[in-house]
Amino acid sequence: MAPGAPKPVALFSPGFGYPRETYTAIIDDLASRGHVVVSLSHTYESAAVEFPGGRLELAVSGDGGPPHPR
Repeated sequence: MAPGAPKPVALFSPGFGYPRETYTAIIDDLASRGHVVVSLSHTYESAAVEFPGGRLELAVSGDGGPPHPR
């Protein structure tokens, strides 16, 4: 890729209740090929998501019960 050229952007949205950190190798590979990779954690599906200001939301079970122990 030529210096200053636009770079492709990939939005990575993990699934199946796995945290984005599980996919580090895939994300690193995309980045090493010149992509800008944006990844996110899904609230209530990841073990925990911390928001600006420090609010912490934990995962909930599929039946709407208490957070999963992870």
